[in-house]
Amino acid sequence: MHLPIAPAQARAMLVVDLIGDLDAVLAQNAGEILASYDAERTNAVDVTLDLTHVARYVPEGIRDLGCAIAERRLTGRATTVRVENGRLRSKLRAAGVSCEQATSLAPAPDRHVMIARHAPSRG
Repeated sequence: MHLPIAPAQARAMLVVDLIGDLDAVLAQNAGEILASYDAERTNAVDVTLDLTHVARYVPEGIRDLGCAIAERRLTGRATTVRVENGRLRSKLRAAGVSCEQATSLAPAPDRHVMIARHAPSRG
């Protein structure tokens, strides 16, 4: 499927902050936000997933988030993943998700969404 590249002025920018525990539920919520935002927009949307506030993560969360990112990227939509935690970045890369080091120089987004999840403690 070929999607035309819109000029920079026509592209909207969305930042999605994931906060807390990256599990299957948080990953699913992020995927739903991405899908709904893409469905409501006719212009291209550049998305940055910011994982700098992820405190804990489980393999299911990494897998499900990786699937949501891959699905978006396969349709030609720009998706950047920002990670500060070196271990989490390594696990995402091992799952096939390219990431970049988080910086404070990111441009101001058109829309900023924060999704928080604190999974119940086991034990």
